Amino acid sequence: MRAANKLAEKAVNVRSEAREAYTAYRANYDITRQYQNNVLPLRKIIQDQSLLQYSGMLNDVTDLIKMRETASCPMSLRSMPAAISGSPYRLQACPDRRR
Repeated sequence: MRAANKLAEKAVNVRSEAREAYTAYRANYDITRQYQNNVLPLRKIIQDQSLLQYSGMLNDVTDLIKMRETASCPMSLRSMPAAISGSPYRLQACPDRRR
């Protein structure tokens, strides 16, 4: 009788440990999926925006004026927006050559 009780107790303990292990596994899995589906895409957006802001800080107004002064083609401040292509921070050397 004693052996049967010990066996039943062991079976209960094994089932309990299996439930605990599965609960821990499932919690880690859910956290990982949440991170993968929600946090990582948001971090990518934040990183892209930070890169855009950083790139915007590289070319400020004084850099654009210096580029204008050293450019070989005539460009006025009014034609400056037309010179911006593709990226909002890159300036073409000479957008339209009229001679």
